[in-house]
Amino acid sequence: MNIIKDKQIKEICKLIILRLSYKQPMSSSFGYRNIFLNSLGLIVNESLLVEELEHEKMVIHEGIFENSNFYKNISTTEKGKKYFLENINKISIPTDDLSLKIDKIKMYLGIDNL
Repeated sequence: MNIIKDKQIKEICKLIILRLSYKQPMSSSFGYRNIFLNSLGLIVNESLLVEELEHEKMVIHEGIFENSNFYKNISTTEKGKKYFLENINKISIPTDDLSLKIDKIKMYLGIDNL
């Protein structure tokens, strides 16, 4: 994958985290791993994405589970909601890599068309 596609996929994953966590808090970041890997076939470091979103004050959480690298009780902040709403229509899905997963990506992002 090239750098542009990597950035696009990272942004898609961040938006999925923000959307799912503002609909209701995610009890564990393992849920994101399950979505990214098993549902979308993406190998993504979801804990690193949660860290980045926390640093940008777009999510909050209750720390990491003991003996794990998974975050617990992740929620999207108002800043994260605003970022999601401002950027959801700007997203570009690299169709050559994710063409078979576009419908699932749209479902997780809560959109009908891109």
